[in-house]
Amino acid sequence: MHVGLDKADNIKRAVNFVKEASLKGSKLVALPECFNSPYGTKFFPEYAEKIPDGTTCQALSSAAKDNKVGKYILQVLNHLAGMQYNSKYLLTSLSYAIYKHTGFGRATESDPAGG
Repeated sequence: MHVGLDKADNIKRAVNFVKEASLKGSKLVALPECFNSPYGTKFFPEYAEKIPDGTTCQALSSAAKDNKVGKYILQVLNHLAGMQYNSKYLLTSLSYAIYKHTGFGRATESDPAGG
């Protein structure tokens, strides 16, 4: 999936992938790591957001609901306690997190996963 500097375009592309997957019968959609932002810790402060209230989760929740996809998996940058983390989520179409993994440490250039 192509990712550029425009977060809204990245999210729009992901929403289209959800629709495309639904048309092929998918009930679970997994998106690539950092699909809504360029990869690199220098982008974390600008692209990180609250989960599940941020624009990315809200857009994907709507896309999942509209396209009757029950669950979606995403790995995005999120704000937690004043820091940015690279976290994985399994969410329902109602943005209910049924699984969340946030690395023990803050993501850095040498350890992008924040392990």
